[in-house]
Amino acid sequence: MVQAPGEQGSKDEILQLLTTAALTLRERLGEPSETLQRYQVSVRSATNSLEALKAYSTGLAVQQEQGDVSGAPLFEKAVEADPAFPQPYVALASVYRNLRLPERALQNASKAYGFRERVNARARLRIQAAYFSATGQLQDEISKVRSRNIKRPCNSLQRSQATLT
Repeated sequence: MVQAPGEQGSKDEILQLLTTAALTLRERLGEPSETLQRYQVSVRSATNSLEALKAYSTGLAVQQEQGDVSGAPLFEKAVEADPAFPQPYVALASVYRNLRLPERALQNASKAYGFRERVNARARLRIQAAYFSATGQLQDEISKVRSRNIKRPCNSLQRSQATLT
């Protein structure tokens, strides 16, 4: 695996080191510079809380291994540590949708949607998909994007990412 130089320091320094390490790994694996810039991953932009990041990451692993009910408390812990961290809200929206609790799914998707500008384009699309799914507007949004892309097919992927709001 690729190693990025650095020493452990404060929580903020660790988050910055993680961001740098992710970029270094992507560069060394040969990702083109255009996509490195377009899909820049910044841990700091999503959360400044190492505790929230750890709870969220652990929640994802637990959810995958043990299911939605087991992962939910860790996502809750993540939003308690950083109420402005959108990804755990998306995870909770998914959990509650799967448990057939649409009100709670909508509540969490709405919170994530409110913080969508804090994340990169890929995470923003996930947030928007969760939100529009929870509001019942997902198919309408997909149709709008497809319609725009048919009218102007050049750079349709870039426009899709930019226009889903």
